[in-house]
Amino acid sequence: MQGFDLWAILGNADYAAMIRHGVQFTFIVFIGSWLLAMSLGITLLVVRQIPGPIADRLVATYISYHRNVPTLVQLMLWYFGISALLPTALQY
Repeated sequence: MQGFDLWAILGNADYAAMIRHGVQFTFIVFIGSWLLAMSLGITLLVVRQIPGPIADRLVATYISYHRNVPTLVQLMLWYFGISALLPTALQY
């Protein structure tokens, strides 16, 4: 690629601000998803420890679904399937 100068791009204050904002947003999403995953995992653990077959089967079904369905299929389900159930004002 002729004329491509990475250091000129990274040295530009506007681009540096965009990269800094992107890194900060990435860390915010990381912390939020980690907290959500940990709270969901602990909640499922507590529910599974409750004696009784119904709670145990519900948690086992949830775990089985997430272990056996590929992540890409789950992402498509959430993006295309669940968004269709939302009101029109909230859809993209």
